[in-house]
Amino acid sequence: MCRGTVFPGRGRLPRQASWGAMLDDGPRLETVGGSPRPVYWGVVVVCGLLGAGLAVVGLLALTTLRDARGAWGPGAGAGAVAGGLAWLAVTWTFHRSYLHDPRPDPRKVLVERVGDEPAVVVVWRTTFHWQPVFVSAVVLLAAGGWTLGLVRAGHWAWWVPVLVVVPLLLAMPDKVLELARPLRLVLTPRGLGTTALDGDAWLDWDDVRGVAVVQDNQWSVVRVVPVSRPGSWTYRRRRRFVSVPAPDGPCLDVPGPAFPVDHRHVVVAIEHYRRTPAARSELAGEAGRRRVLGEAG
Repeated sequence: MCRGTVFPGRGRLPRQASWGAMLDDGPRLETVGGSPRPVYWGVVVVCGLLGAGLAVVGLLALTTLRDARGAWGPGAGAGAVAGGLAWLAVTWTFHRSYLHDPRPDPRKVLVERVGDEPAVVVVWRTTFHWQPVFVSAVVLLAAGGWTLGLVRAGHWAWWVPVLVVVPLLLAMPDKVLELARPLRLVLTPRGLGTTALDGDAWLDWDDVRGVAVVQDNQWSVVRVVPVSRPGSWTYRRRRRFVSVPAPDGPCLDVPGPAFPVDHRHVVVAIEHYRRTPAARSELAGEAGRRRVLGEAG
């Protein structure tokens, strides 16, 4: 949170009217990764063929080849089928994360009470985050099965897959805690805040300086930038199993792939309410929701 590199030419705090043009200049904010789409399609095709091939070989080992001399045993055949199916599932999640273009979902923009005040709540999409967690879980299960197999066989190299298992076992609880959080952007007449992966952040409208776009990890981030020394900024780190990274400074970050609707409408709405204090009361009801969806007149 509050880390990353500002895009060249896009880090300045723009006028509201220029946001659509500026955000169209660079990478699409809803995408994950910076490589061309043909590269990701190549990964999907190759991984899909490998997973399907492994599953077919396992089925042959369990059926037509089960009586052939030197063929795999039932355990190896079943393991190959399970491994092939798991790899196909990983390939599908990769496609959903890197290539799938989700349709806007206005149902994820709600009007509800948050704490003691009404708010417009933008519920985040989470595919960009649960996909690597799912892959890690598959790798953990595979490495764990490999370790058990080597131990049962009395092989001296049983410790090799442990080098994979231990770091994943230490990292997975924090990833689960992240996914269990109600990830969202909250806009109220008083200010705006996020329930993000690492913690909860808040800024009053009077402490908001503007909005910028930065590159953080594998995706673009819409960053709400505060004035110098914002008195209203608060940050509370989430519960942790091992560690939680602390922000480098006060700001509010929303990953581009997390937006369930057109991010440009959300950004323009934030700029509108920052510049127009008299309009902030809209965020107590349906008028604020319509503006966040880009439906305001």
